[in-house]
Amino acid sequence: MSLENKNRQEFRELLADVYSFYEKTFTKFAMGVWWQAMKPFDFDAVRHALSKHSTTPGQGKYLPKPADIIEIIEGSREDRSLVAWTKVEKAIRTVGPYSSVVFDDPNIHIVIVELGGWINLCKVDNKELPFKRNEFVKRYQAVILSGRYIPCLLCLAGIYELANGLGRPELNQIKFIGDRVACEAIFSSGEDRKKNGNRAIFYQQRIT
Repeated sequence: MSLENKNRQEFRELLADVYSFYEKTFTKFAMGVWWQAMKPFDFDAVRHALSKHSTTPGQGKYLPKPADIIEIIEGSREDRSLVAWTKVEKAIRTVGPYSSVVFDDPNIHIVIVELGGWINLCKVDNKELPFKRNEFVKRYQAVILSGRYIPCLLCLAGIYELANGLGRPELNQIKFIGDRVACEAIFSSGEDRKKNGNRAIFYQQRIT
């Protein structure tokens, strides 16, 4: 259960114990910062990460900051970028440029567009692929590090979609990469934007 659905008092008591363990004063301001930072995560995952931090040689000597706990839960930026690239490389080899794709990580969409789009990325040969990998990893880490909202493309268009002028393919015309539920949530988020009066963002590539 995420912290948003968890008793705030229970979370406050957990943090108060952590601060007491490190002989630090737990303030109302600290509680507010921690609550906002940890809300997306499962309560047990946060508790486990706090325990792991305290028993890790070196860093465990110091009171954890929210960023420390997020890194433990999600993995380091480097770890996350390499996991993301593994998904992309597999999709390049197994799906290719003809099908439109949706990944389960919106940051992947952002970086692929920065690299010239899905179709162009699929054209990269085996000699160029390691260089694209390095560039992808650097750009992915930069997206995470920015800590700001970047509009996410709902779908990366493939050759079939563009050639047929579909504008937006149906679900059964898309290849989902990773967790299907997460992919469908990203793809369908355009409907939510329309309800809110904002135009959904779609990416259209020119076939070259």
